[in-house]
Amino acid sequence: MSVEVHMRRIIPFLPWLFASFSQALTLHPAQAGPGEPVVAVVNGAVNCEGLRVFIGSRKAPADSITCDSRIGQSRIGFALPESPKLEAAPGLQVVSILQKDQRPPDQPGTPNFAVLPPRKAYLLLRQDKQGSFDFNGEVVQGLRNLINATSLPKGFEYLTPLQRDYIRDKLDRSQLRIPQLPPLNFDPKLDPNWSIPEIRKYLERPSEVNKDRLFSPPSQVLVTRAAPTAAFNSRVNGYRNQVCGKDLYVLDRVAAEELPIGAVLEYIRLRLPAKLLTAPDTMGVPPASSEPSRMPSSTPSFQTVLSATGWSGSASTLNGAGVRVFILDTLDGNGYDSAVGATFPGHGRWIKEIIKVFAGGTETFAIQVCSGRECQADRVVTTLCDIGALSAAAPSIPHLINFSMAATNDNPILRGALQDVMNAGVAVVAAFGNNDRCLQAALRPSDFCNALPADLTSDNTFRKPKLGALYSVGAAQQNNAATLRVQRGERLPGNTAYPWGSATVTRPSISAPGSYIWDGTTYQGTSFATPVVTAALALWAQKHTGCVGRWPTFTPGQTFLNIETLLQAPCPQ
Repeated sequence: MSVEVHMRRIIPFLPWLFASFSQALTLHPAQAGPGEPVVAVVNGAVNCEGLRVFIGSRKAPADSITCDSRIGQSRIGFALPESPKLEAAPGLQVVSILQKDQRPPDQPGTPNFAVLPPRKAYLLLRQDKQGSFDFNGEVVQGLRNLINATSLPKGFEYLTPLQRDYIRDKLDRSQLRIPQLPPLNFDPKLDPNWSIPEIRKYLERPSEVNKDRLFSPPSQVLVTRAAPTAAFNSRVNGYRNQVCGKDLYVLDRVAAEELPIGAVLEYIRLRLPAKLLTAPDTMGVPPASSEPSRMPSSTPSFQTVLSATGWSGSASTLNGAGVRVFILDTLDGNGYDSAVGATFPGHGRWIKEIIKVFAGGTETFAIQVCSGRECQADRVVTTLCDIGALSAAAPSIPHLINFSMAATNDNPILRGALQDVMNAGVAVVAAFGNNDRCLQAALRPSDFCNALPADLTSDNTFRKPKLGALYSVGAAQQNNAATLRVQRGERLPGNTAYPWGSATVTRPSISAPGSYIWDGTTYQGTSFATPVVTAALALWAQKHTGCVGRWPTFTPGQTFLNIETLLQAPCPQ
């Protein structure tokens, strides 16, 4: 993108108020994809000469930077890099604006911007069931009308002529006619006395894929999947479900790429919050595409892990009986594992095996939410709501979810579904994430390497319910608390291409042994530490029968799992 750089110089004797900005600025839109123009609003005057803009460690193209300096308020425009090799890391990052003699920070501060991922589909959640929602008319045409308006409404007053031209050009080039989104009918009619096969059948219900009413035109599929989410009553007085009970659709990747997606999301957030909620589909299984590493045959056995985690005394008398555990992964209820090509062959299979070793009496359900090289966020969300409905229908049975995957981008739909199921008393145990996601993106120390929902454990905007729980699990050595080098944020000594660890916004809630050998292959990482904690919580729930829906707490970053200590933890009040 070639854009003329505008400089407005102010009187020479005025002292510059500008030093280095990352926190003291606001960005419009607050999230954008590659190539999209953004404007940073800064209070006071700035020195426009030689300005540089960084999104994490990535530099915005110099010819995209504009500067309008004024005593009251300055505006600095820039565009996100478009080249695949220069794209900013997806997810929450820090935008820093530096003068020519300043160097980028070695470590990022507080995230202030969200980089939308390229080449991804998007989720659309209907907020009501009032007839069909006209996406093309209400969103695309509504945004077109806004940028052509003489006077911009509140929230869009910072749009620059460059941004308006970019949005207009994208909309004019696009030939999309996205179909209307019809309301979907779904009444689960759950029975608390369902057998295990009946529960499995319910969990494996298909989404509505490629129905004729979602084609527009018939030869071009723009909305690829549609799925109603299960409705249920929260167990917390006064709480109303944010996602569960509403209709979810998937906007095709190509369709999303044709839109000025940052501006579209901003328009929906500010103008249509009561009608639609959107989020990128960025689920992935950690490790996403690593070759299995080899370790010496002397790697400790399960027995060593049992001993290291304090699996003795009362722990040895428990097996998790009466507790339901749900594994969202590559494995389905029939034992088929789709992990080939996506991650280690057998990823979901071995997670289930670990749970069975540590808590063999649990009712364990494997739900396949991943296929090929992707995990489907819509399948994750609908499954979360299904589990919430099962928990609400059987409030005397503890429900646990093992979540050995992660999304790179903050996802308000996933957030809402998690809070809904937690308010139904469900505990979610999530992998903290591995370094492979950071290595593949060539992230540097000034980039955040994001993994959700694990990172939500320290997010103050994520409301912590009175029931349920969310844990993030780090990976430790087999027989001690030392962190495995494969964990996200850890340094990789000896790796000349990637000797550092990227920044993370939080630390794990707890860590557990995360390295095992099956069939001569080592499976290691936070994916395989997570089921150890899931199983331990199942034992705790079995022991504390009067505490269904309430779960123990851990001190983030300080706790190595000790089963016997965990079992002594009292029921939270």
